[in-house]
Amino acid sequence: MSVVIAGTVAAEAQELRDRDRTLAASRQIADDLRRARMHYGPFYLLSSIQLADIGYDQEFFVPVTDTSSGFRFGVAAPIRLYMTPNRKAYFSVGATPQWSRFKGHTQTGYKTRADAQFLLNHLYLDAYAVRDNELRADTGELSSLVTRKNKEAGVNGELKYSSRTSLAYSALARTQSFPLGAHEFQPDFPVELLDRSEHAYRLALVHKTFPLTSLFAAAEYAGYSFPNAVFKNSHRKYGGAGLLYESGRTTSRLEAGHSRLDFIRVNQKDFKGPVGNFNIDHRISDRWSVSGGTGRDLAFSIFRDNNYYVASRASIGTAYGLTRRVSLNAAWTVVEDYYDVPTAGSKLNTVARRRDRMSFPSIGWKYSSPNNFTGGFDVGYLQRTSNFPINETDGIRLVLHLSLAL
Repeated sequence: MSVVIAGTVAAEAQELRDRDRTLAASRQIADDLRRARMHYGPFYLLSSIQLADIGYDQEFFVPVTDTSSGFRFGVAAPIRLYMTPNRKAYFSVGATPQWSRFKGHTQTGYKTRADAQFLLNHLYLDAYAVRDNELRADTGELSSLVTRKNKEAGVNGELKYSSRTSLAYSALARTQSFPLGAHEFQPDFPVELLDRSEHAYRLALVHKTFPLTSLFAAAEYAGYSFPNAVFKNSHRKYGGAGLLYESGRTTSRLEAGHSRLDFIRVNQKDFKGPVGNFNIDHRISDRWSVSGGTGRDLAFSIFRDNNYYVASRASIGTAYGLTRRVSLNAAWTVVEDYYDVPTAGSKLNTVARRRDRMSFPSIGWKYSSPNNFTGGFDVGYLQRTSNFPINETDGIRLVLHLSLAL
């Protein structure tokens, strides 16, 4: 058996991208095939090793209470195998074993995923199944590392009606739990109250109205069931609109709408209000780029007096390339969690609506070598405040991130 590296992968990936320019998913699959380290017949293998602060792979990074002191890091080894019998069907399986170490505690975990993707003339369909058991950072009200088990199955894709109009769709069923085993770390909160099963559906009609801009309208529905906190059983509805903009130097996405969270029990407070998100990436020059984002959405709360809280996020970052391999970066992330139901226990011993804030400005550097190694670190100052008594977590944090593709 012979193994062909890189060159053949790039050629076949280019053929895939040229075959159908109308489906965005084809570009993602082509990118995966191009990055494959090994190719033999219809099989493509991607693999890497990553060492980073626990939770660093999230959309935004804010250190949590459990990383306030001591050496803490996680090692992950994602691997993914593609099988491409023809140019219309792509099957893949992936697994990511994990190992974490912090404050003298060691824990293992995993993430697995299987996909069956079909790229037809006017239809993209991805049927998938996910299962994981991992230690991750919860940067919301817990501000802690948590162990979460997740099982999920669903479909998503895109139906192309014309060169300008398409329908994006998704449907999923998910169960998640927070196990309390002797070897699984959990914070000092009744996290089992957040165990739940859910089903969710989304449709979005997208129209390329302008040469660089697509407009879309979206609708969602979701139902939630909590076996250990039945008073949180609820369903959610959402309707909104947005735009997608993509030029040579700038990519941005904006979506905003109205959401309703209605609880089954009539004595629980429902939510009605605006939610949305905005993200932008802009390349100022060949060396300098900036990015930013903001969002407002709901999350289920662990506190019995508040079934949910409104989570607001904002971040901005910039990167400057000193050389082809070394770049400097700076970022600032701000988080605010707001609770709708007034409760007793504030710092002033009054009934008040709880409001927690976190701020993390940071600077750092990144090195990318020609042999698929990436490394660097960020250093910043974390500040967390609240109008209710909380554990103080202010201080300097060092964030390490390394990656090696094999």
